[in-house]
Amino acid sequence: MKAFLTAAEAAKLLGVSQATLYAYVSRGFIRSEPAPGKSRARRYAREDIERLRSRNEERRDPGKAAERALHWGMPILESSITLIADGQSNADIARRLFISEATVKTHINHAFAKTGVRDRAQAVAYAYRTGLARP
Repeated sequence: MKAFLTAAEAAKLLGVSQATLYAYVSRGFIRSEPAPGKSRARRYAREDIERLRSRNEERRDPGKAAERALHWGMPILESSITLIADGQSNADIARRLFISEATVKTHINHAFAKTGVRDRAQAVAYAYRTGLARP
């Protein structure tokens, strides 16, 4: 398997236009380098293309996205969902973590979005199911 792809191949694999491919490169999502022998042509790292494609596919599946987000966002989930499971209010959590109540609400909303729960009761059930909290 080739380590690098042409712009056309990379764009096709991602299902985007070449302009979008260039935007991904400019944002640092995809590495590129000059193609050998051609003055302006570039080639794109297959590894980066595959990683970006995988990430985009995960976003279409909420279950996979939540699972992946859990590994990335564990500190917020532990501090928010675990404290919710302990029965603490937003004010209690804010005092315990030395942050504002508004920040607690933000953390909780992000945790809800990452896990796919809609309210505190579902968050508690989720915490027990995944081992973030114990009875």
